[in-house]
Amino acid sequence: MHKKLLLGPLAFVAIFLSCSLAVSNKASAVGDMVTQLKFNETSGTKAVDSSGNGNFGTLVNGPTWTTGGKIGGAINFDGVNDYVATNAEVGGLNAKTFAFWIKPGAKMKNWAGLVLEAGSFNSSKYVGFAGFSNMTVALYQGYANGNEQFYSSAVPVTPKQWNHVVGTISKATGLIKVYVNGVLKNTSSWPAMINATLYNPAGGIKMGGTPGQTYAFLGQMDDAIVYNRALSDQEVANLYTSYSSSTTPTPPPPTDTTPPATVATNPCSGFYSTDFNLISGQDNTAPVVSTKPAKGARFSDPAYHTCVVRATDHTAEGTAGFIRNDYSRRQTLNADSSKFLAYALDGSWLLYDAKTLTRIKNLTSLGGDAEPQWHPTQPEILYYLPTNGVGMKIYELNVVTNATWVVGDFSARVKARWSTANAVWTKSEGSPSADGRYWAFMVDSGSWSSLGLFTWDMQTDTIIAMYDTNGDRPDHLSMSPSGNYVVSSWDSTKGTVALSRDFLTQRQVNVRTEHSDIALDANGDDAYVSIDYGSADGDVFMVNLRTGVRTNLFASYLSGTATAFHFSGKAFNKPGWVLVSTYADYGGPRQWLHRKIFAVELTANPRILNIAHHHVDPYSEQYWDEPHASVNRDFTKIMFNSNWNAGNTDVDDYIIELPASAIPTIGLVSIITTPVIAGEKIASSSQSSALTPAFIFTRNLKIGYKGEDVRQLQKFLNAHGFTVSPAGAGSLGKETTYYGAATSKAVTKFQEKYKDELLKPLGLTRGNGVFNTLTRKKIQTILNLRQ
Repeated sequence: MHKKLLLGPLAFVAIFLSCSLAVSNKASAVGDMVTQLKFNETSGTKAVDSSGNGNFGTLVNGPTWTTGGKIGGAINFDGVNDYVATNAEVGGLNAKTFAFWIKPGAKMKNWAGLVLEAGSFNSSKYVGFAGFSNMTVALYQGYANGNEQFYSSAVPVTPKQWNHVVGTISKATGLIKVYVNGVLKNTSSWPAMINATLYNPAGGIKMGGTPGQTYAFLGQMDDAIVYNRALSDQEVANLYTSYSSSTTPTPPPPTDTTPPATVATNPCSGFYSTDFNLISGQDNTAPVVSTKPAKGARFSDPAYHTCVVRATDHTAEGTAGFIRNDYSRRQTLNADSSKFLAYALDGSWLLYDAKTLTRIKNLTSLGGDAEPQWHPTQPEILYYLPTNGVGMKIYELNVVTNATWVVGDFSARVKARWSTANAVWTKSEGSPSADGRYWAFMVDSGSWSSLGLFTWDMQTDTIIAMYDTNGDRPDHLSMSPSGNYVVSSWDSTKGTVALSRDFLTQRQVNVRTEHSDIALDANGDDAYVSIDYGSADGDVFMVNLRTGVRTNLFASYLSGTATAFHFSGKAFNKPGWVLVSTYADYGGPRQWLHRKIFAVELTANPRILNIAHHHVDPYSEQYWDEPHASVNRDFTKIMFNSNWNAGNTDVDDYIIELPASAIPTIGLVSIITTPVIAGEKIASSSQSSALTPAFIFTRNLKIGYKGEDVRQLQKFLNAHGFTVSPAGAGSLGKETTYYGAATSKAVTKFQEKYKDELLKPLGLTRGNGVFNTLTRKKIQTILNLRQ
C-alpha cells in the first residue's frame, strides 16, 4: 500500500505506442515494413520489395540503374519526369515512417518529390518527403479539403554525397520528426494535425516524383523503406548504423523486441572483473556499517561486492528533507537508463542524468503525486496525470523540449457511465502493460467514493470495458505486463483479485492487499508476487495469472522474526526474476533476508541472488526511508533509498549497477499480448483455466526475428504437417523462439499449399518463406476455426 497521500496517490500515466491502424491489407501488421526497395537490380522495370509484402516498384519514364549505390545498387533519377511507383499505401495510417538514402545532384528543385504517397502532385492529396532548392528536405502532409499543408522545418542535406533521411509522423503525439544520418534534426507539431482526419491519398508510394508533375528529383536513391508505425529515436539510429556494419542492412525490429542494452554509468565503468558472479543462496553475511558515501563516488558493497553509487545529495543540492526514488512498482530509470526521476519532500519531481548524476531540471508541469511513467522505448518521453487524477486526462511530456500534449481524455466517456466521476487514476501503484498498450483505471467521485474501474487500449484510444465497484474502493490497481489482466487490491473481503481485461472473469490471488508487483515468469506468463502474512511461515509467493497456480518461493517467518517487503517486477526484458527489498524486521536476530536487496527466480525452490545491503538501519518507522528498490527493464540498474544508518528520513537516492550477465537470462524477451477470450472460465487459485485461447499473431516475421510468436508459429507448422525440423531444435515439442532457415522453409511449404490465397495475389508462383500479412491471416483463421 502506498502511503504518500492521505487521499491515495494519484495519477496514472500513459505510455505511447505509435498507432498503426490498418487501412489496407498491405499495411496491417503493427511494427512492420510496408515496403523495402533495395534497388539492387541492374536491368528491367521492376524493383523487388524485400519486405515480403509484394509492394514492388515499377520504373516509370526511364529512371536508370546504377551499381554505385550506398549499399550495392541504386536508382538514378533525371530530374525531368521519371519516378518509381509502388502499390504500397500508408496515407490513412495514424503513424508512419519514411526512410531512404539520397545522393542529390549539385542542384535540387523546389518541392522535388522524394518519397511520398500521392495520386497527382498538384492535388493537395499527398504525404511524404520533398526536397528544396536550398538543398534541404522536409516532411509534409496535404489534405483533401484544400491546400492546407503540415510539414517539418527544412533540414539540410549534402549534395553529391549519400544522406540517410528518415521522417516519422504520429497522430498520437501530433509530432513530425526528421532525422539525417541517424540524428534527430527537427521535431514539429500542430494541434490541427491531431484533430484532423488523416487523409488517405490512395495513390501508392512514389519515389523521385509523381505523375503529371514538374517537381522531379535529380540524383540517386538507395534502400527506400516505408513503415506503418513511427520508429523511435533509437531505432532510427540503429537503422543508420546498420548500413556501416553490413553490406545487406537489416531494418530495426519492431518495438516489441528487447530495447538496446544500457550504457554503463561513469562511476561504475571498469568496476567489475570479467568473472564476476553474484553470491547466491540464503546468505546471512552481516551488513558493514560505514560512512555515508559522497555523491558520485562508487562504493563496493562489502558483503556482495556490487557497485553502489550515491546518486543524490539533497543537502548540497539545496533541497530540504530528502531526494528519493518514488516507488518500487514504478521504473525510475527511463527506456535506455540514461536518466532517472527522483521525488523531493516538497512534492517536486527532479530529472537527473544517470551517467553524470547531475540534476537536469525540475519537472514543473508534474504535480506532487503525478505518478510519472516512462515510455517503454523512447527515452525522452514521460507520461503523467494531473494531481490525484482530477480532470481525467493523461499527458505526455518530452523531458528534453518540455513540449506537453494531452494523449488521453476520458471525461465525457467516463461521465456517460458515472455522472459524478471526477478522478481517474490507479492510486499511485498502477502500471500499463509492458508494451504500453493496455491500461487499467479506477474512477472516483468528487467526494472520493469509488464508482468503478475501466480498461483502455491506448493504441486505438478505446475504452474496452467498464466495471461497477458500488462504493467498494480498491486500495490500488494495475494492468499486468501482458495486458491480459487487471489486478485490483481491495481492503475488503474481496482481497486482491485478477480480472480479465474485459472484466468478465476474475479470481482471487490474495485474501488481503499487501505489497506486491506483477512480473513476467520465464514462460512469459504474468506472475503476481506478494507476501502472505496470514500463512504459517509468512510465505513470499507467486500466482500465475493465466493458470491460477500458486507457488511458494520462500518463508519469511524465521526464528520468530518478521519483516516488511517491497517487490519490483519491472525487468520485463529479463523475465523469470523479481527484485525484492526488505526493511523493518523485528522479533529476533537478523536473518538472511533482512535489510537487503536481492533477486528471486520465479519458480519453485528459486535461486536467490544477493545484490546489496541498503543501510536503512535502523528504520525510522516513517514511509520516506523505506528502500523501495526499483529495477530497470534489463536488470542492470537498481535505484533505492537509504538514510545510511541515520535512523531518520535524511534520505537520498542510490544506484546499483550490475553487469548484463549478472542476472541469468532464463526466459523470453519479447512481450506478446494475447487476448483473454470473453466468457472464459477462470478457475480457483488451485486450478488451471478450462480453456486455452488461440494465440494471436500481431506482427509479420522473417529470418532473424525472435520472440514467443516464433515459437507459436513453429508449433502450428509442426502440428499441421509443415515440419520445421525432424529432430532437435525446432522439432515437435522442442520449438524455439528464433526464426531461421528451417522455419522459413516450413512457411514456404505452407504458402505453396495455399498458393491461390497467399501467392497469386502477390504475383508469386513460389513461396518466399516470409510470414507476411496474408500468411499470418490464413494461419490465424485456421487457429480460430479450431479453437
